[in-house]
Amino acid sequence: MTADRNPEQRVMPTLRMTDYARSKQFYVDALGFQVDWEHRFEPGFPVFAQVSRDGMAFFLTEHTGDCSVGGLVHLYVPDVDQWFDEFQRKGVRVQEPPNEGLPGLRSMTLLDPDGNKLHICTRWQTGGDKASRPSHLRQVAGSPEWQLVADSVLLEPACSRRVEDCSVDVGSRDCRRRCDPLHCY
Repeated sequence: MTADRNPEQRVMPTLRMTDYARSKQFYVDALGFQVDWEHRFEPGFPVFAQVSRDGMAFFLTEHTGDCSVGGLVHLYVPDVDQWFDEFQRKGVRVQEPPNEGLPGLRSMTLLDPDGNKLHICTRWQTGGDKASRPSHLRQVAGSPEWQLVADSVLLEPACSRRVEDCSVDVGSRDCRRRCDPLHCY
């Protein structure tokens, strides 16, 4: 079944879950995955299942010997901001909203009910053609740097100052940047 749905995926991650009904509700109802199949050796035994969405699949297991809770999976999607908007509409709690914290990626992080991390990412490359770049980024003319675009207005480029070194009060009228614990954007 995996070969039919995901012909290019050659590695299958597995995440540990402790309550299949709760995990199924999260992955299917909240995140929009589908259950491809589920298996139990006997009724009442732990579940081993496969979920998929948009050509990506992974296993969910209640079997204690398969792996520990607290795993991490990176899901690469064409536009992380579309996924973020969908999750916002559905009321899904996003631990870390879309950001450019990792080079070459715009990504966000969610936690499933068992504390497994889902790092949802969009790849982008300096100098790539427009079709390969998310719509919220624009390359600075003559530079390998990128700037955020909002409502067709170019925002200030990221600065390299650490938040504690910034002379502007974050959130004040003069601050047009958003910050993470280490840097301003």
